[in-house]
Amino acid sequence: MQSNVSDQCDNSTKRKKKRSLNQQVKKRFKKSSSFSKGRRFEQVEHEYFMRVFELESIFEGSKDEKTIFANNALAQTANREVDCAFNQLISHVIEKLLPLATNDVLERYFQAFGENLRPICGDNFASHVLQALLLQATQRLLQGNSTDIEGVHAAQWKDWVLKVSRFLLNNIEEFMWERYASPVLRTAVFCLAGLPHLDKHSVTKDKGKKANHNVISVKQEEINPPKLPEEFLNLLEDFPDRIMKWPNFKEFVDDSLSSGFLQCLLIALKLKSRKKYTSLCNKILDECFPPNAHESKMFSPVALPVLEVVIEQSKDKMLRKIYDCLLSKRLVDMATARVAQITLQKFINKCNNAEMLEEILNALIPMQNLLQSGNHGVLVSLCQACERLKKGQSKFFQALKKALCVEDDCEQLVPAIMAMTPLPHQSSLRDSKHGSLIIQSILGFQKPTKVVNSLLSYEPKQLTDLLSTSFGSFITKAYCKSEYVGEKSRLKLIQKLMGRYSYMAKSIFGSRSFDDIWEVADFKSRTMIVKDLAGGYSELTTTSCGRGVMTKVRLEDYRSKGEEHWKRTWQKIESKRKLFAPIIGNVK
Repeated sequence: MQSNVSDQCDNSTKRKKKRSLNQQVKKRFKKSSSFSKGRRFEQVEHEYFMRVFELESIFEGSKDEKTIFANNALAQTANREVDCAFNQLISHVIEKLLPLATNDVLERYFQAFGENLRPICGDNFASHVLQALLLQATQRLLQGNSTDIEGVHAAQWKDWVLKVSRFLLNNIEEFMWERYASPVLRTAVFCLAGLPHLDKHSVTKDKGKKANHNVISVKQEEINPPKLPEEFLNLLEDFPDRIMKWPNFKEFVDDSLSSGFLQCLLIALKLKSRKKYTSLCNKILDECFPPNAHESKMFSPVALPVLEVVIEQSKDKMLRKIYDCLLSKRLVDMATARVAQITLQKFINKCNNAEMLEEILNALIPMQNLLQSGNHGVLVSLCQACERLKKGQSKFFQALKKALCVEDDCEQLVPAIMAMTPLPHQSSLRDSKHGSLIIQSILGFQKPTKVVNSLLSYEPKQLTDLLSTSFGSFITKAYCKSEYVGEKSRLKLIQKLMGRYSYMAKSIFGSRSFDDIWEVADFKSRTMIVKDLAGGYSELTTTSCGRGVMTKVRLEDYRSKGEEHWKRTWQKIESKRKLFAPIIGNVK
């Protein structure tokens, strides 16, 4: 068996990775004598579900074939669905197969789990299956089913979500601080709001992101409120009514479980019940974060995420209250603190009040302490806000130059910002993401002349190296797109890079910089660039990025048919683009 697996692994790297992962999981499940944690089962059954677990991750077939596979595997749990869910391995298999199962199989689980919810909510394995059932019921209800003409399945899905949610609400005092029941509460809240895709347990969530179950962060554009049954909304509104009456409400932000639940509830209420959302926000600010609250509350990694959700979901009036009551007297301390600086960044990113931004900027000047603390994200947020609101740009720029000790040496301005290190302390320069973001925003300022001149003061090789990095490619885009960078400055950049375009175009990030430069170059400059590329033809053919640039600029035509033919071809292309610009836009 092992030799067969090895042969298959040698044939496919992708297959090898999957096999290796499954072997690790299998080894972990077989460590204990019970073959996996939780309720014990016979060795034969354990090996069967282990095989199902392995096959599910490598099974390639049509949707119908996967459904048959899932139904056959889940049929082995018939009449003992709950018992199987109490086993570590089998519960994990059930979670993975439920999205593939038919409605009849799903409803069989509804009936079995609905008989005794309390022990299921408190179990570390069965509770995850309960979450998966809630999510599946909600997702199928929202998506609809063309075969469910009479709405029988839809009614059962709705009743299941309501039944579990009512049970959780009636026992919220007990489940709020339960390690495994509290996440089920969060899932129920998202399901009632019609937002199952926001739940950390959802299989539809981006698998590439690491989940922190105590911190919920949602962009406004990710929330698309669907049409929901009225009973869902009524029950959802009962949750804030219930918890706001508790005498110990102010302690909610002191515990990671209750803090996480509050964050979910705020997000769910934002679009479903604005009135309840506002009431809950005011309650949180008045009782959990009063103006005279102990300083530790404003620097707590558990409490601050709740405040961050309020900030992200609120409008100007609520933001003003937060600023006046909580932030205005703590700006410097929060900006230099490891945890609180994230909250301050989110507030600055959300701020649309120019006067408030200027107050924050004045409080954080001078910036030496902020630089030394390493919390450069606050500077990025400040810079982006100055660009967005067109306020305090000169003040920010002068303060940054002073903090970096480059007031009298403009040529060192960009290197100092990229390294985010004062000039006297620079030993070995290392570009940073924050420095790149600040330069991009400054290029969007109304007077970016000094940064432009600093970039143009680079030696051609150094400039090419900078613009061919991941950070530098975004600087190129900002330089070319900024309405405040003049045509003469763009032309100087194009001329500065002459002789280096082949080197730039053959790398991933360099080719991206090249694309941005090509888009803003006039016809004369493009002719000079393609001539430069022709001289480095052999260099371009060595990489896929280089070959892509060759195709983009029609380099083969230039080399085989001459410059005049190439010019006529591009003139025809440009005339057609101008002709269709009113329809497709001004795309180069």
